[in-house]
Amino acid sequence: MRQNFHLYVAVHPRDQGTLEKNLASSPDIARRSISYTPLWGENSVPIRYAQALASANVDIAIFAHSDVYFPGGWFDRLLQKLDGLSAYDPDWAVVSVLGRTKSGGLVGRIWDTSLRRVIGEATEVPVRITAMDELAFIVRRSSGVSFDPNLPTDIHLYGTDLVLEAARLGKSSYGLDLPLLHNAKPGVRVTSSYINAYRYMVRKWSQELPIPTTTIPLVRSPWLLQFRRLRIRYKAIFRKSTFSSERLVDLHAKAAELGFDSF
Repeated sequence: MRQNFHLYVAVHPRDQGTLEKNLASSPDIARRSISYTPLWGENSVPIRYAQALASANVDIAIFAHSDVYFPGGWFDRLLQKLDGLSAYDPDWAVVSVLGRTKSGGLVGRIWDTSLRRVIGEATEVPVRITAMDELAFIVRRSSGVSFDPNLPTDIHLYGTDLVLEAARLGKSSYGLDLPLLHNAKPGVRVTSSYINAYRYMVRKWSQELPIPTTTIPLVRSPWLLQFRRLRIRYKAIFRKSTFSSERLVDLHAKAAELGFDSF
């Protein structure tokens, strides 16, 4: 399967440095045993990802943010996990490294620099999810699932939309234990891009609400979104210790400390 997957990374021109310091420094990528395609541009990520998926000549497409770091052995671990998943559910469509279950559980493990802690929980078996974070995930092209180019966003909620689209096609999405590092800046405000994406998703999936996400649950009432906006701004102003504005420099050392590279 190693020759049957490819990694795609949506990169804004201003984020080339971020790409080089994080994803491109991942051991398997730095050694060039794993190749990837940067998707440069300023248009929406769902559009770029949809185009990449349509033109791909592999069955397994991996998508990731430029500030993700894949620990040593991560891609071997991925192949092993996908073999197990295919035996468990031959028709799977999407795999997440950090997903939400219908009951609100968080499946998968990542280290988030901005929060300075491990997020999520390890799982030995595939766990069905109803939403996911977009930092890194896998799509099986033969499932027929793709991205919504009309979703008005640069980086928000297209992962959850993809999981919901898979379910609409009768396909399943799973969370797997594929630990990695997210060398992220803190989110100190709810951006207009997120608000537009949130409102679009509420309209599009109105019959499925409420829907848990890895950020703000999708609900009909507008008050939850407003409350979360105020809460995040309050923390950013009055509880700055909640967030870390410093990105990790030695990603390899942190991965080793966490045991993420012990595959």
